Amino acid sequence: MNINLTDSVHHPANAPLTVERIIRVREQLQRSLEYSNGGDMTYIIVDAIKGLDELLTRREGES
Repeated sequence: MNINLTDSVHHPANAPLTVERIIRVREQLQRSLEYSNGGDMTYIIVDAIKGLDELLTRREGES
């Protein structure tokens, strides 16, 4: 099956967040910190990672 990701209907961002996708997004944000210059965006990324960690913890508690 060929999924056209340029079609917004099939883009993963339009689907519910799975645990796997949350982990993948968190890993990508973590990698971006390696190349950050310590500006305001660094604080935003760190806060986003903390939020994703909290979400993962809650989802693990629900299952």
